[in-house]
Amino acid sequence: FFFQAEDGIRDAQESRGLGDVYKRQVSTQSTWGKMEKASHSEALQKQIEYYLSDKNLERDEYFHSEISKNEEGWLPIKLLLNCNKVKAMNVSEADIVNSVKASTQIEANADGTCVRRTGNKALPGLIKKKHKQEEEKEEQANSDSKKVEPVILAYKLKDKAESGLNWQKIKEAIHETFDQEPIYIRFNKKEGHLGFDKANISEENITNMATNGFSIGEEHFEIYQMSAEEATTFWQQHGNHYSSCVDGKKNGGKKKRSKDQKFIEFNHKKYEDVGKIKTLIKALLARTPNGTIVKEPDHSMLVELLKYHDKAESKMAAIQSFTVDIHPSYKNTRCFFVIREDGAREDFSALKCLQNLEKKLEEQSK
Repeated sequence: FFFQAEDGIRDAQESRGLGDVYKRQVSTQSTWGKMEKASHSEALQKQIEYYLSDKNLERDEYFHSEISKNEEGWLPIKLLLNCNKVKAMNVSEADIVNSVKASTQIEANADGTCVRRTGNKALPGLIKKKHKQEEEKEEQANSDSKKVEPVILAYKLKDKAESGLNWQKIKEAIHETFDQEPIYIRFNKKEGHLGFDKANISEENITNMATNGFSIGEEHFEIYQMSAEEATTFWQQHGNHYSSCVDGKKNGGKKKRSKDQKFIEFNHKKYEDVGKIKTLIKALLARTPNGTIVKEPDHSMLVELLKYHDKAESKMAAIQSFTVDIHPSYKNTRCFFVIREDGAREDFSALKCLQNLEKKLEEQSK
């Protein structure tokens, strides 16, 4: 026989009836509910595991401290309930206890009030947050370590008395001709200097510049590498200008000098700050070939610098000359050497001397 079913005329054998449909709906809802609950519990488990993980506890002073207070490593669950991410899940202590039952990293105590790392696993060392002053010092140290090692080339106008161009035009021409970006340009109508970061210019490109020069319209400029004497003259005459231009770019512009600012006297010359002296010393180290004797006036500058070494008295004994060479312990590092009257050589750290000079100036300013 036939009867009316919920989805049309069916015979008794084939029809599922309204009762069967309702049962299927209830069963489906129940299954989805269990899945959602399981997913929710799994997410809660992972969150609690994270809070008690090495990655979090090495920086979380609060939880690290609370766990350390308990010899058995238990952390009250009520503290976890105060965490924003746990609050957002709208869970109870019982929910947290149930969620960690399947965990291999976390376990709950018998009365369900605390959790801990399985087996009371030892806590990681705490990495304390740095104070703002420490961060600033570290930032300054990183900034100093990134200071460029300059390569200075000279250039001059060929076949004309002077040019009406400016340094911006020269910068554009260098970029277009050699695909290089100068960090420093000095120009006075017929000659000047170009500065590059050694890390960003190849020997091949330096040779290319010196061979071909560059042109702007009908004006042609020759580029050449300076002799040691010419380089010394450049740093004496234009070292402060180079420092103010390059350091000014890093600091977002040139700093205005205060009327009350005191100059630093070093080797019978006046400097605005220690940074200018650092630039001269670094440039001397960069341009001096290994094994070459340092000549005047750079020799006198290194004698003055050595006075600020921790072992100045012994370092300065029987000085005959200075040179630059590979550091005896660090094969990828170049440094200054003292050559004594008996021919013996001893390295010294220009950086340590400069640091001691800064300390002395700070003490004098107090």
